[in-house]
Amino acid sequence: SRLTMLADFTLISLMIVMIAAAIIQVGVRFFFSRHIIIGWTEELAILALIWLSFLAGAMLIAEGGHIAFEAICHALPARLQRANLVLVEILTIVILLPIMWYGYESALSLDIIMTVSLGLPLVVFGAVVPLAALLMILLTLFQLFRLVRTPLSSSVGHEGDR
Repeated sequence: SRLTMLADFTLISLMIVMIAAAIIQVGVRFFFSRHIIIGWTEELAILALIWLSFLAGAMLIAEGGHIAFEAICHALPARLQRANLVLVEILTIVILLPIMWYGYESALSLDIIMTVSLGLPLVVFGAVVPLAALLMILLTLFQLFRLVRTPLSSSVGHEGDR
C-alpha cells in the first residue's frame, strides 16, 4: 500500500541521513581534525537514530513483527487463542497510553532548550515518543478490530500473518 511505501521511504531516508552524518563526522575527524570542526553531524545522526528507532517500532506493530510467545498461544484451544491475542492487544494499548502521555509532557518540557550545533529545539528529539506511541496505539487498535471481526477459524495464527 502507499502508506507502507511512505513508511519504508521514511525509514530508509532516516537510515541514509544517519549513516551519511556518521561518515562525514568520522572522515572530518580523521582527515581534518586540526582544521575543521563540525558538531552538527553528531546531533543529526542521533536525531535520525531516535526517529528511526521509534518509527521502526511502529512499523513492526503494523507488520506483526514484535516478539511473541506463539508456542504458548498455539497450545491453547482456539477460543482461548483468540482471547489471548485480544488480551495482548489490549495490554499493548494500556502500556502505550502512559508512554504517549509522559512522552508528550517530556517533549513539551524540552521546548525551551536548543541543541548546540543544529540550533533546533530539543522538542524535535522528544516529539517522536508521543507521536510513535500514538501511531502504535492506532495500529494496535486496527489489529484489535480486525482480530475481533475475523471469524474464529481464521483469526488464530502467527503474529506476522495478521
